[in-house]
Amino acid sequence: MITEFLAVLRHLPDEPDWTVLLCPTAESARLHGQLLGVLLPGEAKFSGRTATLGNKRISVAAASDEVFLPPDRPFALGLLGWGATPVLEASEWQKQSSLLIQTDK
Repeated sequence: MITEFLAVLRHLPDEPDWTVLLCPTAESARLHGQLLGVLLPGEAKFSGRTATLGNKRISVAAASDEVFLPPDRPFALGLLGWGATPVLEASEWQKQSSLLIQTDK
């Protein structure tokens, strides 16, 4: 879990300035949200779902969550905890995202 999480964080793009880390279940999203909170530097703001680091935002969501960004808001999508092939549950998030983060796992 931690290795995959760090791989995605290493590949955060410069643009867009918002990244959603999408997990297959609410429990997985909760655990990854806790991990994000632990890894943040002291000056970062964290709401429990979204971290703000300077002008960058990183949110953690579950596939069952409604897409909470407006359709015209670009965001990168990182997939966490899906295994080798993400399932169709990520499709609404993937349709709206402007970039899918690829890692070198």
